[in-house]
Amino acid sequence: MKLTMTRFSFSCVIALGLVSFAAVSTAGAPKLPPAAFKVAPPGTTIVWKNLDSGKVVTTVVQPADGFTVKRQVDGKEYSRYGFFAKWPRTISEEQRRKLDKIWPLETGKSVSYERSADDKRWQDEVTVVGTQTVTVGAGTFDTYVVEWESHGVSHSWSGRCLRWYNPELGWNVKTECSDSATGSQRWEMLRLSSPD
Repeated sequence: MKLTMTRFSFSCVIALGLVSFAAVSTAGAPKLPPAAFKVAPPGTTIVWKNLDSGKVVTTVVQPADGFTVKRQVDGKEYSRYGFFAKWPRTISEEQRRKLDKIWPLETGKSVSYERSADDKRWQDEVTVVGTQTVTVGAGTFDTYVVEWESHGVSHSWSGRCLRWYNPELGWNVKTECSDSATGSQRWEMLRLSSPD
């Protein structure tokens, strides 16, 4: 296994092939104030495009439950804890309190926490790696770039995501994710419509 990692770039070879993430450059990065937790209003419609397959999906923002962010895609509900942590049902209340400390977002901030389900355990870390102005189909946005990494403690699974969170919208505008079971996916926001 080849592993090359710096604070702003990551590449690894996994069983499914080479997975490479875009470098996050701090050159010319926007100076953003600390970003408090904010979620786009319920009913906001976001159209996403998978940059690898070309698939287009529509997401409708659902009411948040505390830090649990909910969205509906094709009639199915998905959730993420604090925008960045996958599988919120696997995070205990004690571990959620650790993860809550990532807010407000500020460059360099990092939190570690554990997840568990049945007989499996994971060690996760969320890090605000910097700020970046990105252009996607929906426009140009100043964002915080947040990295989520997860490693199986009781098994060999691992995963990593970069998410570009726009504090003004209260939503991610771009994601790049990969894990050792399913490979990689890159998504970007094509359109955003506020609720009527």
